[in-house]
Amino acid sequence: MDTDAFFINNLSSVYQNPDQTEKVAKYFLENATSSTGKVEGHYLFSMSAALKGNAAQSIEELFNAKDNLTKETSPLVTTLVYSEISERYSVAGMESIGEKFERKAKIRFAEIIPGEKRIIAEVILALNQSNSAANKDGIEDALQKLLQIETNYTTMPPILMARVSNKIADLYLYNMKVDLAKVYFEKALSLLKTSGAESSSLSAISYHGLGNVYFEKDELEVSKQYYKQTLAIPFIEKSIKFLAHKNISEIYKRQDSTALLQKYYNEIFYSIHNFKTTNVLLGVH
Repeated sequence: MDTDAFFINNLSSVYQNPDQTEKVAKYFLENATSSTGKVEGHYLFSMSAALKGNAAQSIEELFNAKDNLTKETSPLVTTLVYSEISERYSVAGMESIGEKFERKAKIRFAEIIPGEKRIIAEVILALNQSNSAANKDGIEDALQKLLQIETNYTTMPPILMARVSNKIADLYLYNMKVDLAKVYFEKALSLLKTSGAESSSLSAISYHGLGNVYFEKDELEVSKQYYKQTLAIPFIEKSIKFLAHKNISEIYKRQDSTALLQKYYNEIFYSIHNFKTTNVLLGVH
């Protein structure tokens, strides 16, 4: 069986149903006849765990994937594993280790023949690098790379394109270009709706981003409605859920609505209690 094709499909579907992706990952691991199947299974487990807020499990599965890599492992999944590890280290402040794994990712990326797999790998590499951009110059470079990808790869899977649009919007918002951010968050939502993924965690990112856009515009009622739409998504990352509650509380505070403010302070407390984060790898706190 060409596990790469099955694997590629689940790189998108995990955002719609991480529980189902866990079942697919288990199937990969139970039926693997090569290192590729094992690595793909662990990688999908890692993605699912990350989306469900299980940071420690996500990291553990990611390193399980790394430990099963061999020279015969598909260059696609090898590239993704190294790239993901690079991002985790860089975000945790261990840039030198992150750069080492980024070099490893690029070496295996060069082995992928031109076509769909190479495009997917290049896009995910760029997305991971944009997440670990640590300064203004790095953020601008990441933005330009993603804009170039958007132009060059118009036939990439729509959910992957939505991820690109969301990230471009995030970077524009970081630079306080709120109107451009609005355009790209709306583009992401359009892509997700037309591909039947309007209830995915990616939609929650788009709605939350639009809430931030209108918050910056001081259109608080519009902003609040987008944050509430964020919370209505069935599959939502815990970090986004926490921020949505926090921002709604801030809006009620500005509007001097004491009763509703208290309600959302309670929601925030609940989210904090259940939101386990880690910026650390390998047991470093």
